[in-house]
Amino acid sequence: MAWRVIQANGGAFFVTNDSPVCFHEYYGFVKPESEFIFPLAARMTLFGCWQRHVGAPKIWLDKRVVRKFHGRPK
Repeated sequence: MAWRVIQANGGAFFVTNDSPVCFHEYYGFVKPESEFIFPLAARMTLFGCWQRHVGAPKIWLDKRVVRKFHGRPK
């Protein structure tokens, strides 16, 4: 699984709750389409997926994109 640390920019924050890992239940963790996010801190989250990523292991996102992360189903 490819791992990335995603950092929020510009006043955006990642939130957590009693079940902090967010993923699509339909895909689970073993299908090629599987992805998950796990907040590490208010401005940082861990992102994992099976697709190979090219580039830096640390990514910065703006407020608009961070909001989309919060809208993902559990």
